[in-house]
Amino acid sequence: MRGLPYRATEPDIYNFFSPLNPVRVHIEIGPDGRVTGEADVEFATHEDAVAAMSKDKANMQHRYVELFLNSTAGGSNGGYGGQMMGGMGKYK
Repeated sequence: MRGLPYRATEPDIYNFFSPLNPVRVHIEIGPDGRVTGEADVEFATHEDAVAAMSKDKANMQHRYVELFLNSTAGGSNGGYGGQMMGGMGKYK
């Protein structure tokens, strides 16, 4: 997700995708400790991720949000893949 309102919370993102249920939401934090306006959202299946793309360019609060699909049918990058953990070690 890109273009999130800077005050968006994880529950806001879960609500944005309703009735779909994301498995995980990670709001990106920049080196300065501020949110970047981007988030990674994971779904249980590729099909759910594709369905979530229907929200591309939908509004959250006063901003429109761009979505980018990073999933393939039958691929191994869904669920709890390696990419999900990237960069999280430095945040407590």
